[in-house]
Amino acid sequence: MAVLGASGGVGQRVVEHLLQNGFKVVAQTRSAERLAHLRGRAEIHVFEPRNTGMLERFVKGADAVVFTLGTDRLGATRLFSEATAALIQVMERHKVKRLVVITGVGAGETRGHGGLLYDWFIFPLFTRQRYADKDRQEALIAASDLDWTIVRPAPFSQRRDSTELEVHAVIAPDTCLTHITRDEVAAFVVRQIDSTRFIHQRPFIGHPADIGSTVRGILKGAIAGLAYFGTVFAAGFAMGALRVAFVAPNIGETTAVLLELPIMLALSWIACRWLTDGLDVARSMLARSVMGGLGLVLLLLAEFAFSNILLGRTLSQHLEQYREMPAILGLLGQLAFAAFPAVQLIRVHKAVDE
Repeated sequence: MAVLGASGGVGQRVVEHLLQNGFKVVAQTRSAERLAHLRGRAEIHVFEPRNTGMLERFVKGADAVVFTLGTDRLGATRLFSEATAALIQVMERHKVKRLVVITGVGAGETRGHGGLLYDWFIFPLFTRQRYADKDRQEALIAASDLDWTIVRPAPFSQRRDSTELEVHAVIAPDTCLTHITRDEVAAFVVRQIDSTRFIHQRPFIGHPADIGSTVRGILKGAIAGLAYFGTVFAAGFAMGALRVAFVAPNIGETTAVLLELPIMLALSWIACRWLTDGLDVARSMLARSVMGGLGLVLLLLAEFAFSNILLGRTLSQHLEQYREMPAILGLLGQLAFAAFPAVQLIRVHKAVDE
C-alpha cells in the first residue's frame, strides 16, 4: 500500500493501521526525520509529491494508493490538484486502480455542514482557499478511470465520541457533522481499501454535536476567560501604573506603550497557555472563542469602569481616546489577547497535522 503524505497527523495513523493489519507500506514524506520511527517497518520515499519521476517509483507495484497530503498554508494553493493530476497519470500508466483520498468538510456539497463555528469562522478565515483547490482535486479524481473513494471527514477533534460514527453518502439539508478524531478517519480509510461499498462515492464521516459536551466546553471556556481576564488585568494594571508614573513622563506616552505592549503580549500568551492546560479547556474552537471573547469583554468593561470612576469620563469621552495612538495600540494588544486561545489551538492542530 502506498501512502502519499504519510508524515501528517492522519497519514501517520493510516500507516499504523495498515501495518497492524498486515499490509506492506510504502510511505511518502517531504521530511525523512518525520518518519524515522518507521525505519525497518515501512519503505520510506522522500520527495515532493508533484514530482512525476519520483511518483513513478513510488506507485510501481502498489495495490492501492491512499492520498493523505495536507498543508499548513492559509493562502491560495494548488498542491492538492497538481499532486493529484500527476498521481492519476502515474497510476493509470502502472494500472494501479484503487485510490482512496481524504479531503474534508468544505469540499463540494459538504460546505455549510460542519457546524456553526466551523462554517462561519474557521472555513471563511482559514480553510476556504485550501478547499477551493480540494474542489479542483475532487473533479480530477471523478473524471479519472480509477476505482476511487473520496473521504470527507468532519472537523478534526481530540475528543473521542462514544456514539457510532455517521457515514453519509448523500448529504441532506439538515446534515451536520461537527467532529471526528484523526484515528477514526484513518481506521475508516483503511477499511475502504478492500471494500467496494463506496467506490465512486464521497462519504462524509463524523459525529453530530454533543449538546452536553458543548455546554461543558462553554462553561470551562467561561471560567478560563474569567481567570484569563483577572490574571492579565492585574499585570496590566501594575505595568500601566509604572508606565504612567515613571516611563511616559520621560519618553512620551506612545513610546512608553510601545515598550510595554510586547511585555504584556508575552505575559498574555504565557497566561493563556497555563490556564488552558491547568483548567483543561476543551480543544475546540468554541470553548477557546468563549475564553478569549469573555476575557476581551471584561477587559474593555474594566477599562471603561476605571476611566469613568477614577477619571470621571463619560462613555463618549472614553471612546474619543481611541483616536489617539496610545489607545489604538492598547486596543490592538487587547484584540491579540482575545485571539491567543484560538491561535494556540490552531498551532496545536497544525503541529499534529504536520
